[in-house]
Amino acid sequence: MITDSLSPLAGGLYFSARLPANRMAAKGRSPHVIGLRDERFEEARETWCVDDLVAIERRGPGGFLSADAMHEALESAVPDLVHLRCLWGPYGVAAARWRKRTGKPLLVSAHGMLDPYALSISRWKKVLARFVYADSMLDSASAMHALNRSEANSYRTFGLANPIAIIPNGVDIHPLGERATREEKRMVFLSRIHPKKGLEELVRAWRKASDDCPAVMAEWRLDIAGWDDGGHLDGLEALVRSNGLADRIAFVGPKFDAEKRAFFDDADGFILPSFSEGLPVSVLEAWERALPVVMTDFCNLPEGFAAGAAMRTEPAVAAIARDLCAFCALPREKREEMGQKGRELVVANYSWDTITDHYLELYDWLAGRIDQAPGFVEFAD
Repeated sequence: MITDSLSPLAGGLYFSARLPANRMAAKGRSPHVIGLRDERFEEARETWCVDDLVAIERRGPGGFLSADAMHEALESAVPDLVHLRCLWGPYGVAAARWRKRTGKPLLVSAHGMLDPYALSISRWKKVLARFVYADSMLDSASAMHALNRSEANSYRTFGLANPIAIIPNGVDIHPLGERATREEKRMVFLSRIHPKKGLEELVRAWRKASDDCPAVMAEWRLDIAGWDDGGHLDGLEALVRSNGLADRIAFVGPKFDAEKRAFFDDADGFILPSFSEGLPVSVLEAWERALPVVMTDFCNLPEGFAAGAAMRTEPAVAAIARDLCAFCALPREKREEMGQKGRELVVANYSWDTITDHYLELYDWLAGRIDQAPGFVEFAD
């Protein structure tokens, strides 16, 4: 398994790679895991329970000079197949080289990196990467892994004819405590601090909602948790101050593990007004803590709307402001009902144990250990 950073600085990818890998190890099927070292790796090392964990030093612009070391680690592991979880950068270069040399099975998880919005970010860099290695590697991949139907469709739109395995992200299920009752209510955001998450729109919408429905919004504050991906935090903090919201919106830094659960347990609602996602673990984690959610269609969790666990918004200031006013005006009983439906949805469909079994079945099929493709694998017409 090749992934990005091996610490929480990888964001949701840290969880979607680590948690099934650890469960595979517990089942006696431990993968070799190769990723990049960062400043939080040493404290994160003990959270990986796999037999073989290789942390490569990040070298050069975008880490591309780490590709040779990643390829050497692949050669040393002598794997039956490779599961690539990060498309752009040294990871894809190493996997492409290994696939071309060995001809062994390659499974690629794009994690939202091939949807139109994601492709538009640093567009010319991705055009170059596609020409150099990515297109040929993707075309030759044994299968693609999609987190949901929307991502599977984006693969076909991109032009890929590979088999597609649809396996979602998951969460751990923990007991619930009793949510505190306070006069001031808290809306929370948790993800990396990046323009595609709709944070600028959210801040501007909070100002507009505060003007449009002041009595409702006076009872609420917004806490934004996450790590700064690309130096966007300073601009957002300045935007909060210039809109006179410093007493209503706070940036509270990254939250992980038990601290993250406590952050959710002390909240009354969760919002992710994103422009682009694969399948956001943060929404699943909010539901696991029985929080009602406000999110966009781009979060690719339509079942949340169907189950009554989420309110739909759009990544635009006027729409977010309108929906904030509507959500924040809901009675507590209605919000709790939405959160409980989210919890039920996650317990029934997003347990890591079930998801790990699906991965192992997929690996066995790709490696030729079983003849019949799993039922969650789709083929192009």
